[in-house]
Amino acid sequence: MELKSYQQEVLNDLDAFMEQVEADGNLKVAYRNFWLKKGLDVNDLQSEVLHPYDNTVTGVPRVMLKVPTAGGKTFIACNALKTIFDRQPAALPRVVTWFVPSDSILTQTYNNLNNPQHPYRQRLDKIGRA
Repeated sequence: MELKSYQQEVLNDLDAFMEQVEADGNLKVAYRNFWLKKGLDVNDLQSEVLHPYDNTVTGVPRVMLKVPTAGGKTFIACNALKTIFDRQPAALPRVVTWFVPSDSILTQTYNNLNNPQHPYRQRLDKIGRA
């Protein structure tokens, strides 16, 4: 299973954000600067699309990807782990929390990620060996 062009674009944006975090050293500042480079000001109170970064768990990056239904969010998320972990200091623990909107999607995702024959699990295994 290979990434579609729009899925790769999402991962490219994630990588650019991670690069911005490295450059700025501050999640809130990096988030704002990332969007400023795209011509959007998250501090503009008239914006209905974006809001300032919500640093609920201080110092722990929170990434959310918005992709349409059937857009391959789970596959993007599997691939995003490599992007995130490649930029993370090796000494830090690698922990992922996977949020889903319903019990049925939780069961389906859990089963797919635990099935060695499923493309999601195969991607995670490939990333883990890289």
